[in-house]
This record gives sequence, structure tokens and C-alpha cells, in this order.
Amino acid sequence: EFFNPSSTLGGFGYKTAIPEKMNFLAFRGKQSSYAYAPPLKEIGAMSALVPVEEGGWGASLAEVGRATEELGRYCASTAMIFAMHQIQAACLVRHGRSPVFADLRRRLVEEQLLLASATTELGIGGDVRTSSCAVETVGDRYRLEKNAPVISYALHADAIFVTAYGKAVRPRSD
Repeated sequence: EFFNPSSTLGGFGYKTAIPEKMNFLAFRGKQSSYAYAPPLKEIGAMSALVPVEEGGWGASLAEVGRATEELGRYCASTAMIFAMHQIQAACLVRHGRSPVFADLRRRLVEEQLLLASATTELGIGGDVRTSSCAVETVGDRYRLEKNAPVISYALHADAIFVTAYGKAVRPRSD
């Protein structure tokens, strides 16, 4: 079964021509799911959630969900990677208001970065909203050490988002 290159990608608000190369990449079971990243990057899908005024597609979560569903019809692994990437992109768009994050959004649009996350951590009992590691300031740089036993598609990611505390000494309510 092949991905239809003349379709829209999951019903975004406008036609998105899928490159012809998606035909051979979407052949079920014949390619690594990481082979999908370059074609998705070529059409700008990695920055789908970034607002139009910042160079993205300005897609809604529902539209990205439909695009993920469409990808999943041809390769579930690709759809999962795309969805996990978009979760991180959504965090960046919704919560990243500092100039550092604005620059990262710009890079996401321009470079079509593949984002991963390091939320799994030994010793936290499965609570991905907490962490046992903290960010340390070392001169003008930052450092953290995290015991993350697994990071999905880490070797293929362009950036990895990490859950961590801002300070090593913090109240238990933090």
C-alpha cells in the first residue's frame, strides 16, 4: 500500500502536495521509519504547529492529529515519531515565550528540526511531570545529568527536550 502523493496531509486547511518520493518511502515494512523524516521536513511538516506569522503552517492540534492518522495508515512507527515530535513542538509553541525559545521556533521552521524528549527517568516512579535532576549553571553555560534509560529516536533527533528542575535545592511542592 502506498501513500497517495496527491492527497492532503491529514486535511490541513490547504492542499499540501506530498513529494513523489513518499511513494517509495511509504511502502509498508520496506523502509526504516526514520526514512520518513527527510520528506516530512521537505514539505515543512515538522513546524506545522508554529503560527503562520512565524513561518509555520499554523495548524491546529486536530489537524496534526488527522495528519498523524493519515501517516499511520502507511507506517505506524512513522506516525508515532511524528506525533511525539509534534508534542514537543506544541510545548515550544505554547510555552516557549523567551527569546531563546523564539529562536528555537525560528530554527524549527528554517531547519525542520526533529524534536525528541527525555521524560522517562529512573527513580521518579513513572511521573513524567517530575524529575530528580536539576539544571546547573557553569559559567555562561548550563549542565544537567539525567538518568534517562530510553529516549525514543534519540540518535535521529536534532534536539532533545528534557524535564528537569531549575534548581537543585527546591521545595517539595515544586
